[in-house]
Amino acid sequence: MKRRYIMKQILSFLIISLFLFGSQLFAQIVETHEFGETNVYYYVYADGITWDFIAENNMTVETIDVKSVLASDGGTFHIEIRVEGNLIANWDQYVSSTNFMDYLHTKSVSIALHAGDAIEYKIWGGTSSTPVGGIRGISYVKLTGGGGTAYDLQFSSLSDMNDARWGLGYTFDGTYIYAVCGGLSTNPLKSTTIERYDLTSNTWNEFVTGLIPRKYCSAEYVSTYGKIYVLNGETYSGTSYTDTVEVIDEQSGNISYSTGNPYPVEYGGSAVWNARIYVFGGSNTEGYSNRLYEYDPYADSWLRLEDMPEAKQTNGEIINGILYVFGGYNGVTSSRIDAYDIKNSTWSSLGTMPIAISAHATTKKGKNIWIVGSYDNITSMAVYNTETNEFTQLTSNMTGRRHCGAVIEGDDLYIYGGNQGYSAKSVLSSLEYADISNYNFAIGENHDPGNLSSKCYPNPFTEHTTIEFSLQQDAQTSVTVFDPFGKKIETLIDDYLSAGEQRLHFDGSGLAGGMYFYIIRSGKFSITGKMLLRK
Repeated sequence: MKRRYIMKQILSFLIISLFLFGSQLFAQIVETHEFGETNVYYYVYADGITWDFIAENNMTVETIDVKSVLASDGGTFHIEIRVEGNLIANWDQYVSSTNFMDYLHTKSVSIALHAGDAIEYKIWGGTSSTPVGGIRGISYVKLTGGGGTAYDLQFSSLSDMNDARWGLGYTFDGTYIYAVCGGLSTNPLKSTTIERYDLTSNTWNEFVTGLIPRKYCSAEYVSTYGKIYVLNGETYSGTSYTDTVEVIDEQSGNISYSTGNPYPVEYGGSAVWNARIYVFGGSNTEGYSNRLYEYDPYADSWLRLEDMPEAKQTNGEIINGILYVFGGYNGVTSSRIDAYDIKNSTWSSLGTMPIAISAHATTKKGKNIWIVGSYDNITSMAVYNTETNEFTQLTSNMTGRRHCGAVIEGDDLYIYGGNQGYSAKSVLSSLEYADISNYNFAIGENHDPGNLSSKCYPNPFTEHTTIEFSLQQDAQTSVTVFDPFGKKIETLIDDYLSAGEQRLHFDGSGLAGGMYFYIIRSGKFSITGKMLLRK
């Protein structure tokens, strides 16, 4: 159906109440785009109807509210909201009344909106010849958020992959970022290749061809053997899986095979610890899996371990011998965090996240695990501190995506591939990165104290405290304070200091109560400390 541009009425206003974000003052902004006419209805067919609007404000959108006035004698409408072509929200709405009624949908997001951006509402359903029903005005799209575009993470674009792909295996060998197999938007629909990204030249190159076609698969690099292991995933059809593990030599690209996977799945998680690969969750024709296996590449052997507390498609990472599993899907999207102690063979619950997530990518740095994207909120970005058990949601300008890849090199988080919705045009080839150095701090991580010593007094404190430390020799020295999530609060000093006793004042009067950390770096040595702020 030819797109019809109906009445466009854009309302934008500031709510009187203001809130403080960092050191800037922002106003809450509500931007409402109304469309359709009260006494006019439009039939909705498979190719859909689209209304386009132009954004009037610069803002970070936090909530999208949509009202659709619908009628049908029993059918499902599909609704999408896009900004600059990127899908940011979508819903399915079943309607069984032939009387037009209001249907309201809400979604929490974190989206950069700039004045002049194209906003699109699309609704479709039925077939090319039979409508699912009708839509009538006045419907609306309402965007609510804060003024300005201050983000926790600022992503920048790098070179696109050669192939747009989602449900890909992803891994990093310290030199190259790998995109392994995955779903394609065109025939043959499942990739049989690996391409890799060279960080030094900002280029993607095809590395391996002739793999088993896979989507929703896993790929893990084991440095001990210099090999990439490709396993699990949907293969030749939507209900076929293979027990074959493809083993790729990182130098030559040569492929060898293992055929011992005892329980092939798709949408499963995997992680590496002590040169072994741990494979967990997923689904296959038998349903959702709660199985956990340990694969030893050296012995080419599989060992079934204690089952997960919940059968589901999921993902996670291993830090210090603990497997952390986040969210997932088994008909319902999960918000659980569960941990498996590899040494003691025990599962424990670490509570729930403030959001439910699925179709997410995970990667790790030090004591932090990064969780990127989600099926229901493609702009979701969070970091979990395994030491403090804190889960922090972050804002960013990343291109929203699910079923994507994510790796960390140094202080940079790279995200790539994935998709944004059901349609072929939503598959992504883009690679983006952000500096995460402000979140990489973790107590006890790779610190050599040498002869450094420190103390903090008073501790606990209510507003002000003093950090005292002793230097054995002249050296370039910095003292930085971090919050419980590893985010940098303040650098108290970064200068060349003389040997001897040093004292620094820290003002916590403007901070929320809780545990804070400081790290002192002097020459090649570093030391950390904790301080408790009580309010």
